[in-house]
Amino acid sequence: MRSVLQIIAAAVTGLLMLAACNNAENPGETDSAETSASGDRAPVIVIGVDGAEWQVIEAMVDNGELPGFRQLMEEGAYGHLLNPGPQVSPVVWTTFATGHFAREHGILDFVYPYREGDKQPVDAS
Repeated sequence: MRSVLQIIAAAVTGLLMLAACNNAENPGETDSAETSASGDRAPVIVIGVDGAEWQVIEAMVDNGELPGFRQLMEEGAYGHLLNPGPQVSPVVWTTFATGHFAREHGILDFVYPYREGDKQPVDAS
């Protein structure tokens, strides 16, 4: 069973990612370094929690269990993100971080190629 903290963090991630993508005045354009440095826009922080599901978060918000999320959802922007798969954490997070699908970034598991066909676990430290 997933912890409430994991669910909350995943929801915050989705909210922040969606808010960071909003450039409704000029769709298709990105901010220049000058615009970002001028302080015209608020900074963006991305917090990710592996395995959280919007259906659970929304139900908890509706039940009054997550008042902080309710406030974020009412005052900010949020939406459901689609994950083209596979639903494997290293693939998903590497795709998120790089903007490239697994076939391009080559991360398929918690291991990396080591000597002549062997695989080495990725260290967490």
